[in-house]
Amino acid sequence: MKLKKYLYQVVIDKKRGSIAFVIRLFLLLLSYVYFIFIKMLVFFYTGGLIPRVAFDKKIISIGNITAGGTGKTPFELFMVNTFLAQKKVTIISRGYNDDELDLLQYNLPQVKILSGKNRIQLIKKAQNFYNPDIIILDDGFQQWRIKKDIEIVLIDSSNPFSNGRLLPAGLLREPLSSLKRADVFVLTKVDECPENLSSIKKVIKKINHKALMLECYHKASGLYEPIAKKNINLELLQNEKVFTFCAIGSAESFKRTLKKLNVNIAGYIDFLDHHQYTNNNINTIVNAAAASEAKIIITTEKDWMRLDTNMIYKLSGKHKFYLLKIAIELIDKKEIINEKLSKLLNY
Repeated sequence: MKLKKYLYQVVIDKKRGSIAFVIRLFLLLLSYVYFIFIKMLVFFYTGGLIPRVAFDKKIISIGNITAGGTGKTPFELFMVNTFLAQKKVTIISRGYNDDELDLLQYNLPQVKILSGKNRIQLIKKAQNFYNPDIIILDDGFQQWRIKKDIEIVLIDSSNPFSNGRLLPAGLLREPLSSLKRADVFVLTKVDECPENLSSIKKVIKKINHKALMLECYHKASGLYEPIAKKNINLELLQNEKVFTFCAIGSAESFKRTLKKLNVNIAGYIDFLDHHQYTNNNINTIVNAAAASEAKIIITTEKDWMRLDTNMIYKLSGKHKFYLLKIAIELIDKKEIINEKLSKLLNY
C-alpha cells in the first residue's frame, strides 16, 4: 500500500528527487505504449472497422476521461432522482468498486443494478429480465464496443486533465481528442476553482464545440448518524472541532465542503481511493481523533460502505460519528438537459 501511495504521488508530481525522476521517466515510457494501444482500440471501434453492439433500450453512458474523483456517483444519483424519476432504470457497472455500487443501491432501492466484467451480456440480461425504460452505463466512456444514445462525460474542475499525460504517467484514460465523442460535458466542483473554468471550457470547445456543457457543484445535503440511524441537522457542526478520514478520489474536495459549513478540522487521515479499512486503520483514526481533541469524527457515505459493524461501533465509542451526505447542484440549464434527454431518448 505504501508503494502504491508513493507511485500515486509521483504521478501527481508531489514527489521529487532522483528516484522519483527515474520512476517518472519509466512511467512516461509506459504511457506512450498505452497511448498507441488506446488509439488503436478507439480507431477500430469508433471508425467502424469493428461493429459496435446496439440495443433496443436507450443507453445513457456516464463516465470520465480521467481516473477517479470527478463525482460520478453523486451525479448518477442526481440524474435518476431529477430527470429519470418516472422511468424504470437499470444501472450497468463493471463492479470493481463495490462501495460505489452499494451506495447507489442504498440510495436508489427502486433501481436494478447489475455488475460484472461483460457489460454487453449484462445489458442483454437487463433487457430480457427487467425490461427497463433506460439503462445507465456506469463508467461507460471507455466502453467503445457499446453503441450509446447519450454520452455524458464528467470533468473535475479542480483537476480537469491531471498533468495532461495518459496512464500510468498521468491520470488520463484516453487522449483529450477522445472528448469529441461526448454529447454532454458536466464540469463538477466549479465553485472550488472558478479561475479555472474559462481555460477548461476553451480546451473542451476546441475539441468538441457541439456538445452541451453543464456546470455543477457539490454541496453538503445532510448528516447521518449510523448508530442511531437518524439524520442530523448540519448546523450541529458549526464551529465544532472535527476529525475526518476518507478514501475517495478527491479528499481535498471533501475537506473543502466541510469548511464551507464553518467546521474546525482539527485533524484528518486520507487513504488511497477505495482503500479497504482494517481494524488497525480504525484504531489509528480513533487515537488520532482523541489526540486532536475533536469531539466528532466524520467520513463520507461512500467510506461508510467499507466499514463493518464493529468498526462503526469503535468509531462511535468516545466520539460522535457522522457521515456527511453530498449532493449535486446543477447551475441553471436543467430545462436544457431535460429537453436534450427527451429529444435523444424520444420520450
